Amino acid sequence: MPAGKHRDHPRPALIEIVEFEAVDQYQLMVEDFASVLNGKRRELVFPLESSLGNQLVIDKILASSDGRVPHALHESPATRQSS
Repeated sequence: MPAGKHRDHPRPALIEIVEFEAVDQYQLMVEDFASVLNGKRRELVFPLESSLGNQLVIDKILASSDGRVPHALHESPATRQSS
């Protein structure tokens, strides 16, 4: 897909549209958790550490959208604490 411009940013960005079938993501999360509890699997598909990483990205997107200085999205929690 061709590059497009966001209304608030002058640099073009590559836009990709990905379509998925409709699912109940919360039901899938509960089923995944139950399969670990029942011993059908050893670990979750998306461990809690992924949730923390996702929340950090969301926080940085929100911080950037309110006019504050943009943040590097590749920064890890350990990197943040040591700086």
